[in-house]
Amino acid sequence: MIKRIYRKVSMTAQLIWRHGPVVILLLLLLTYPLAFKYYTSIGIDLETPDGPVVQCSFWRVRWPGDGSVMFGREDEPRSADKKVLERFDLGGAFFRPPLKLGPQTFWHRMGFRWVNYDRSRDGPHLEIAPFNQRAILLGFPYWLIILGWAGVVFWLRKRRGRKNGDIARP
Repeated sequence: MIKRIYRKVSMTAQLIWRHGPVVILLLLLLTYPLAFKYYTSIGIDLETPDGPVVQCSFWRVRWPGDGSVMFGREDEPRSADKKVLERFDLGGAFFRPPLKLGPQTFWHRMGFRWVNYDRSRDGPHLEIAPFNQRAILLGFPYWLIILGWAGVVFWLRKRRGRKNGDIARP
């Protein structure tokens, strides 16, 4: 009985390991046009009480709607009496109008961004995160993420083929 369950779990794990990277690549390719049309953000929200204030940290993957994807953390204090404290929460915003991001350098137009913002140091407002006290974000063009993942899939397929003897060794 246990061997049968183990065998089924093992077969499922093998199936996911074998086809999971290709499924992820297909999802990346299918969502590519959306990266140019909508603002989407997914991640986790962490809230820590600090007296009359709650310190909120948002760890996010964001698609601002300009063809790039951004990874990072944003910190925002809020009043403790505004809403119930949720120490851990999954958060997201889906298919919203794209953000209008400020000065466009050559690298920004290509999809590369580095944001290291602190309101006390840099001033009152940041377009990508207007209510945040601090933000650290790193952005890449979405096509670069797809290309990198396609390389991983190709490498895994080639490696698996050599193990199975499907591809002749040089």
